[in-house]
Amino acid sequence: GSLVILNQQDDASNTGNIYVCSTTGSNGTCSAEGTAGFRSGWGQTQTSRVTNISGSVVTINPPVYMPNWASGKTPQAWWSSTQPISGFGLENLSVDFTAAGEGWSGVQFWNAYNSWAKNVRTVNNYTTGNSFTEHYGVYNSSFVTIRDSYIYGSNPASKGYGIDLGQASTACLVENNITQHTATGYMTKESVGSVFGYNYSVD
Repeated sequence: GSLVILNQQDDASNTGNIYVCSTTGSNGTCSAEGTAGFRSGWGQTQTSRVTNISGSVVTINPPVYMPNWASGKTPQAWWSSTQPISGFGLENLSVDFTAAGEGWSGVQFWNAYNSWAKNVRTVNNYTTGNSFTEHYGVYNSSFVTIRDSYIYGSNPASKGYGIDLGQASTACLVENNITQHTATGYMTKESVGSVFGYNYSVD
């Protein structure tokens, strides 16, 4: 039932069809901002749920997505000391963050599994820098769905995301949402196996 986070070291050079690299600089640059997640030089991640343990064999869901996992890249697995929140839903309400002050996510899924937000209206303070960086943040989680929701207002000082599938988010669904007056409506960083479908952005 625990969520396990898998990661491995970046590629040393571009030798195949998949090149994972977060090196910054003027010579050989392959990333504008470096690694988006936990550790510099370990950009490939995935979060899965442990479904069975038999001796030293651990079965996970979803299975690894990328075909480039390799022992030479020192793959690792680590997990939270607490069980994930599971089966949690936020539905049919309006949340106004305008007076909340500065913060990271108005709604955040962290160490979550099979959870969702549906038919939720969120409003952020778009007039000053003292507001949330993003409306929704999904981190270290899998099978999270955000759908049928309306997102208004963008942090004017930094980023200003609507929905951010952040570090180690896996197999998430962002569907049928509207973002208005946000700097970036939909963002994916180290998310794998996730789907964005039928979303709309305006202004």
